[in-house]
Amino acid sequence: MKSEDGEVEKDQIVVAELLAGHFNMVAANIGGNHITSLTENDHRNHSSVKAIEGRYKGNKFDFKEFNKEEVQFAFKNLNVRKSCG
Repeated sequence: MKSEDGEVEKDQIVVAELLAGHFNMVAANIGGNHITSLTENDHRNHSSVKAIEGRYKGNKFDFKEFNKEEVQFAFKNLNVRKSCG
């Protein structure tokens, strides 16, 4: 990957930061400005959630709710060197 000054960047941390900055800028306005003020209830009533619930109705499917601490714990304990799957 080339940096902003045209040099080939080989440092993976720098590459990751360049990519993160790029995708953050590209996605900045997706969905509109109201996105930052959405509540948990807004997500629970999202059309994609309703579609999943409808498809699995009667199969005892339910979303497991989790809190911020559980997400932070999961991220902290990710093994980034392990392949997914």
